[in-house]
Amino acid sequence: MTLDDADRATRPIADAQAHEALRRELVRAIRFVCPRSLAADAEDLVQESLIRLLRARKLEGDTRVSATYLKKVAYSAVIDEIRRRRRRIAVVSDADTDIEAAPDEAPSTTPEIGLGNAMEVCMQQLQDHRRQALTLHLLGYSGPEVARMLECNAKRAENLTLRGLAQLRDCLRGHGLSP
Repeated sequence: MTLDDADRATRPIADAQAHEALRRELVRAIRFVCPRSLAADAEDLVQESLIRLLRARKLEGDTRVSATYLKKVAYSAVIDEIRRRRRRIAVVSDADTDIEAAPDEAPSTTPEIGLGNAMEVCMQQLQDHRRQALTLHLLGYSGPEVARMLECNAKRAENLTLRGLAQLRDCLRGHGLSP
């Protein structure tokens, strides 16, 4: 057996070990950012994140992945799943119920866009830090948890959340919706 043959024989084992280590890190990252409402789907989120990472590694040709990049991939997979679920809920609720007009508006001026769409539009208009803090708050995370995830102090996290909520309310009122 030559050195090349031995290398070829051990390469699949090394790849499997690297894959398992990557998966363990992804599980840890998903647990860190996954809200309680998605806990039952955490394994699916890990798989989605793993697929994203493997595609990115294939395109870039890089075999190493930083912990920060893992967290970003996990966070984006969780946010994408939350958005998918909200879209499904918005479609069902738009078909089944009417949206209430703001109290100062006449009922005949019912908005043509759904609450889910208006929320998405308004959330996109927020500054990045406010949108992140508000998203985590709406997912049910406490102030200290939001601060830890955003890597800032608790007061800043609270201010970002409160200002984001105020901006969101104003935007929804602009769309004729009462939060």
